[in-house]
Amino acid sequence: MKMKTLALLFCLIPFLGQREACAQAVEGWEVRINDRQPILKVIETIGLKPGMVIGEVGAGTGRVTVWFAKQVGPKGFVYANDINKTDLDHLKDRCTKEGFNNVKIIVGTVEDPKLPANSLDIAFMTNTYHHLDKPVELVRNLLPTLKRGGILAIVERDKNRSQFKDEATTIEDFKKQMNLAGFEVYLVDTSMREDNIYLARPIADLSEGWEIKEAERQPPKKIMDAIGVKPGMIIGEIGAGRGRFTVYLARETGPTGKILANDIDKKSLDYLENRCKKNGFTNVETIVGAEDDPLLPDDTLNLAIMVYTYHHLSNPDDLLKNLKSSLKPGAILAILEMRDFELDKELHIDRSKPDPKVPPIRDRIEKSARETGYAIIRVETFIENDYIFILKVKE
Repeated sequence: MKMKTLALLFCLIPFLGQREACAQAVEGWEVRINDRQPILKVIETIGLKPGMVIGEVGAGTGRVTVWFAKQVGPKGFVYANDINKTDLDHLKDRCTKEGFNNVKIIVGTVEDPKLPANSLDIAFMTNTYHHLDKPVELVRNLLPTLKRGGILAIVERDKNRSQFKDEATTIEDFKKQMNLAGFEVYLVDTSMREDNIYLARPIADLSEGWEIKEAERQPPKKIMDAIGVKPGMIIGEIGAGRGRFTVYLARETGPTGKILANDIDKKSLDYLENRCKKNGFTNVETIVGAEDDPLLPDDTLNLAIMVYTYHHLSNPDDLLKNLKSSLKPGAILAILEMRDFELDKELHIDRSKPDPKVPPIRDRIEKSARETGYAIIRVETFIENDYIFILKVKE
C-alpha cells in the first residue's frame, strides 16, 4: 500500500446550527471521496454528538474515523473496526500523530465486526456494505452491539445516481436487506450526489422479553405502513395489554398524535403507563373498557387496531358495533389475527373432524363485518402466519 500524503483541510461552515471553524487532517486521496460524501453532512445527519460512543465498521485507514474522534470528544469513544490489520496500523499511527486517545482499534472478520455488546449509540459504515459477500449476516451481528435506543447508520451508493451501478443498491432492496438483518430503515437522506445515508433501528427495539420474537415475526413498522399509521393520528388500540404494539404506535404517531390504549385488565394498563413513562411517550392514554365495549370517546379515531384480540372475544360483534361510534368518517379498523393453522393450535381445534365447532378465522371476521355494518376493503397477507383485515364502516 502506498503511503498517502497528508493535507490539512481548513473549512468555515455552518454545522449543527453554528458557524464553526474546523481544522482536520485529510490524507490526499480522501479529498475526492469527501467531496462526494461531505463528512460534516454525514455527522449531522446521523446525529453524532459529543460524549457518544460510535463503532465504525470498515474504518480502513481512518478517513472518517478521525472526524468522529474529534466530534465525540474526550468524553466519547470510537471503536474502529476492519479486517485489514495493515490499514488499522496506519489508522493507529494517525490517531497518535493527531492526538486522539479516544479510538480503539478492533480487527474483525468479514461476518462479525467483534464490537463489544451493548456499547454503541451508533453503528456506522461507509464504502463498506457493497464490498461484503454476506452483508445481512454482518449487519445482524451489529444488533447486540447497540445500546437501547442505539441506531445503525450506513452510507451506501444509490443505484439510480451512482456511476458504479454494479456495486450500488436500490433503496427498496436495501430496506429489504435491513429487514432480513433485524433492522427497519426509518430515514433515507438522498441529498448527496451519488450516495444515500440510511438510518435504521432494530425492529424490536421497544420490545421486552418474549415480545422480541413476536416483533421480528410481526415487524411493527411494516404493519403500521400497511394500515396507514401517520404522525398526528388519533388511534384506538383495543386489547392493548402491556403495550407490545402500543409503544410502536406511540412513536410513529409522535407528539402531535395520540394513542387511546384500551383493555379490560387494569393491571396490564398500569404496566403500560409505566412503560410509556420509561420510554418518554406522553401521547398514550389508557382506558379500561368492557369486553363488549371499549368505551372510547365518540367521533375521535382516525384508526382503530386489534392485535390478537378478536379471537379472545366471546361476543366480538357487540364490541365491533360499540366501536363504530368512536370512528371518524372514513376511519379504518385493522384486525390482525392468526391464520387457522396457528389459531387451531392455540384453541386446540381439530379440523380433521367433519364439523369443527369454530369456523375458519376469515369466515368469522367476514361474517362479523357483514352483521355489524363494516366492509372489508382488503386483507393483507405479507405476514406468514397472520392476516390483517382492513375494515371500514359501511356508508
